[in-house]
Amino acid sequence: MTSHHGSSNAYVQPYVPQGGDSVGEVLPFRALAGSPGRNGRTQQGRGVGPRSNISTERLVYKVDEVARMLGLSRGMAYQYVREGVIPAERIGRRWVIPRRRFHAWLDGLSAEGGGF
Repeated sequence: MTSHHGSSNAYVQPYVPQGGDSVGEVLPFRALAGSPGRNGRTQQGRGVGPRSNISTERLVYKVDEVARMLGLSRGMAYQYVREGVIPAERIGRRWVIPRRRFHAWLDGLSAEGGGF
């Protein structure tokens, strides 16, 4: 099949690397925010690309992560969460530990000189 100019059923040859072209070469991605799309308009506001106003700082920990940080078994960490020893919130069926509350609680433990 060859390309027929002016025909709506034109066959377009796929890109095949030639000679010095590298298969692993990074090609620019046109759908990034602010770049023109197929119709020449920009893609802003479509949820594509980096957003500078969103913090990458994690707000919560998983129970497993807190267990590792404290040197507890997974089961013991869940027990402390259920009993309210470790500050946690239930979201649906998941327990999450708010990062700031966890560190404040931990700082309070060390200030008291005790454990949990």
